[in-house]
Amino acid sequence: LAAEQPKVSRTAVYSMTFEYDGWNMRGWYKLAPLMRLAHVAPPLRHMRFKERHPYGIKDERLRDRLEQAPESVIAGALPFMPLGALLEMYRLCRHVERLGPKISQPTLIAHALEDDMSDVRNAYRLAKALNGPVDMMLLEDSFHMIHVDRERNQVADATAKFFGAEIHDSKLQRVHAAGAMPVAA
Repeated sequence: LAAEQPKVSRTAVYSMTFEYDGWNMRGWYKLAPLMRLAHVAPPLRHMRFKERHPYGIKDERLRDRLEQAPESVIAGALPFMPLGALLEMYRLCRHVERLGPKISQPTLIAHALEDDMSDVRNAYRLAKALNGPVDMMLLEDSFHMIHVDRERNQVADATAKFFGAEIHDSKLQRVHAAGAMPVAA
């Protein structure tokens, strides 16, 4: 949308996932790019895989609530990953990467250093693909679901500040898009 609509002034991305390469991902996730074959075998799109503990959440109390009643933690949460949705996610990521040079708007990228589903290199890969300034927020006490995990308030504050609200004490670092290396904000 940012590449196609100049009126989009800023973008934010949480837990970017080009590849499921986090520390808790099974080996079959690494073969996920081969899912393009689902186009030739449509029934594959209906397969689904049960989410694995810790479900992208580091906070034990929150994780326990999620196991008991997923809807109480995340509206619309599913206890499984539909293969068709995973295929669409890969297609969208490749599309974003191809359009990256056309995206010149400032972008906030927030990612957990201990992301169990996608390694932080996914965040740097996105930063490198973009043509505009990037604010990188690296979180030290969360897993993949940063918007509900232990540092959710910091993520919300940094996002609000990035989009123009006055918030104090944020963990933002300015990143040069070309090199994707953090520098002081």
